[in-house]
Amino acid sequence: MTDDDLVKLMLSKNRAGAEALYDRYAHVLFLAIIRISPQKHIAESILQQTYAKAWHSFENYAPEKQTVLAWMMSIARNIAKGFEV
Repeated sequence: MTDDDLVKLMLSKNRAGAEALYDRYAHVLFLAIIRISPQKHIAESILQQTYAKAWHSFENYAPEKQTVLAWMMSIARNIAKGFEV
């Protein structure tokens, strides 16, 4: 399944697409998040919130501007800012 296939599934709110997206990028996202926020429980929360935000706002994803992974990294960075003390 390509990223384009995943985008179509996510836009149609297909749960199998969401699971495939998670399986494809969760590990990479988590590694990036843990570098921003080294506390595991906070990084896990940021990852969970990143996927929830992507699920609810996938219509805002613009494939001509960035990849799915880059878009989700942006979401994660913005969420992580809320955890900074």
